[in-house]
Amino acid sequence: MTFALRRGLRQPLPQVSFGPFRFLEGLPWLVLAAAMRVIAFGGGPVALPAIVIASIAILHACAVVTRRSIELAGAST
Repeated sequence: MTFALRRGLRQPLPQVSFGPFRFLEGLPWLVLAAAMRVIAFGGGPVALPAIVIASIAILHACAVVTRRSIELAGAST
């Protein structure tokens, strides 16, 4: 895809006046990770998959917030 097409496909980001609200996109993933860690604490056969899901959710939350931060700084990913 050319640069002009990519620019045309971008949707404008909503303007948020209060800084911490900009990173709420990562919050559901962190809640999921917390829930999976609670499930893993109980032990049993679901502990290992819950730990794996929690780790992936934390990684995804970091990626979402990082992407949002880069876009808010005016750069592109």
